[in-house]
Amino acid sequence: MSRTTSMDVHPDVRSSPMHASFPSSPSTSLTAFSPSTSPPPLRNPPKLPIHVGDMAAEKVLAPSPGSPGTTRGLWGYWKPRRKMNLLLVMALISAGVLWSRWDHLGDVQAGSLTQLEHPGVVIGENGVYNPMPTDTVRHPHRPDLTPPTPIQTWGLDLSASHFLDGLTPWPENPPYEDQPPLSALGHVADSVYNFGPSTLPEYFAQLSQFIDVAFPPSLTKPLRDRLAGYLHSGTDAKTEKWDVRKAIWQTDKDESRVNEDSVKGWKQGLAKDEGWQWEMVPDRKASKYVAKMLGGSRMEAVWNALPSGILRSDMLRYLLLVLEGGIYTDTDTILLKSPSHWGQGAKLWRDGAGWLDGSSLERIQVGDSPDDVLGPPSVIVGVEADVGEREDWHDWWARPMQIVQWTIASAPSHPIALSALLRILHATGRAVEWAHDHASKVKALNDLGRYSESRKLLETDVMAEPKQGGPVGVMDWTGPGVWTDAVLSYLRVKYGMAWVDLKGIQEPLRVGDIVILPVTGFSPGVGNFGAQPAWHSQAMVEHKFRGSWKGD
Repeated sequence: MSRTTSMDVHPDVRSSPMHASFPSSPSTSLTAFSPSTSPPPLRNPPKLPIHVGDMAAEKVLAPSPGSPGTTRGLWGYWKPRRKMNLLLVMALISAGVLWSRWDHLGDVQAGSLTQLEHPGVVIGENGVYNPMPTDTVRHPHRPDLTPPTPIQTWGLDLSASHFLDGLTPWPENPPYEDQPPLSALGHVADSVYNFGPSTLPEYFAQLSQFIDVAFPPSLTKPLRDRLAGYLHSGTDAKTEKWDVRKAIWQTDKDESRVNEDSVKGWKQGLAKDEGWQWEMVPDRKASKYVAKMLGGSRMEAVWNALPSGILRSDMLRYLLLVLEGGIYTDTDTILLKSPSHWGQGAKLWRDGAGWLDGSSLERIQVGDSPDDVLGPPSVIVGVEADVGEREDWHDWWARPMQIVQWTIASAPSHPIALSALLRILHATGRAVEWAHDHASKVKALNDLGRYSESRKLLETDVMAEPKQGGPVGVMDWTGPGVWTDAVLSYLRVKYGMAWVDLKGIQEPLRVGDIVILPVTGFSPGVGNFGAQPAWHSQAMVEHKFRGSWKGD
């Protein structure tokens, strides 16, 4: 995946267990002397250390028969030693008080931190709080000498309710374990997709609510009308061609790349010959555009709240597709074939069986073209990853079947791009909740004097992946995970398509108003998933994977 943005990219976070040591408890010892008629001063005792409970010490301390001490009974035994015994009793009492206090602090204060789910912060041994000091557990009344670290501030001035109020909570995935897995990758591959609503009416209601809550009043009616057109079927359906507006959008931190060959290929030549208008949207224009189109709305608040430029770069491409339509493509892509060639000759999924209405299916069966029966497609996307049976897929891709995010073609206001924006809104709300919870944990550690542990906790920020202790991760906040889920959820609720139905496609596939290109379409020459070279007939756009966002 490539991103071009002015983003501050946060490095990967690595966590490791914390260790702390305690001083060992001091051993108690006494210095003894042999009684005589006139005991020697205590400041000059014999050099004979005797430990309590030692039988040899009892013999040395006992008076010999006939000595002056033999007729004094217990007092005679206690009196010469009363100072030492008093010291011993006081030491035992003090130890008991300290132990009681130690145990109380551990049970009440540190016990509230036993559920910290963060790698590298050890509150107890093996994840279980233990009030006894060990080599790996530090107690709250023994603070570090270094001062506490300030709590990170992103999200602390925000409220999750500001983003999520008025929205129905995001639905949980169904229990996939109740059904056989869809592929050899097992249930983990099925459950990684965040589909959302499972029926078309629920899907329509969710996006309608989103439009009403998150967009300015001036946009709600046109967005709702177009949404209804896409989601209705039969004669009530009103879809638009993906190229109804011939606009090509590229984004960058500035305009320094406008004369690079990869960019020139989009602003001149093949696309220009077909009437496409190219526009670069640098950061300075992007913020003005959002303020103009979305001013005062919840979506503008999301834009302003995003903590990183890479997140805004992702969000901007979806906004442009919703509000304008056309082609979005990264600046490190090369146009290989004219846009009019994209998706030509696409085959119908299952030849239309199970999702086309009867009359349309009859026309297809007698030889009418899909474009004549269905009209031109509204969205063209490409497969990025089709991992097959690779069990390590999650180390490289967000989804086992992943959709390209660096080049997208769409009619304006399509439900897929709307769904992507709704997912970003929910993810931002979750990230704000995480930020407040994260800060409270850091503060609790600082209050307990566990400064090194609080610093370790602060190494994980809001941009970190969940496996590193973060809330969402870039891939599932705005990136290809979000876009893939948005595409596949639409195909699922409207046409009954599962993610495995895209496995192994080698030519464009038409599913209703969507065309999906094989890996070669937007990812030729990648060396994976059967991708063909850039000169292949199915190659439309080449991605150079420059990854310029990594240096921003």
